Amino acid sequence: MPMLKELKALVRGTWDAQILDDLQPSSSEIVVSKNRHSAFFDTDLCRLLAERNIDQIIATGVGTNVCVESTVRDAWMHGLYALTVSDATGALSEEEQMASMTNLRHFGGTILVQELETKLKTWKSASVSI
Repeated sequence: MPMLKELKALVRGTWDAQILDDLQPSSSEIVVSKNRHSAFFDTDLCRLLAERNIDQIIATGVGTNVCVESTVRDAWMHGLYALTVSDATGALSEEEQMASMTNLRHFGGTILVQELETKLKTWKSASVSI
């Protein structure tokens, strides 16, 4: 299999590295462009989270067994709680996906999209009523 660099894939500024229209950030949201498998490697992500007193992340994405798992493991090493959304991630094979889900349960846990939506609604209503 050719390397991504040889394929010129996922290069900043090209179509396959762009944020989808439905996921475009608002002007007040911060975008961290990652350079390696982990979103924490050689980026300001850890500092940005610390400045905002954020100690929990929700992880989604492709390359579960490489990028997602690397980011979640690094989050854990930085003292962050990381919850991985298992049906909002993907690997090249079911075997790789399942192996990563087993690993990620040890670094904060996994959850399904529907379960996460329910929890977020509960948390939002609890914070509004306080």
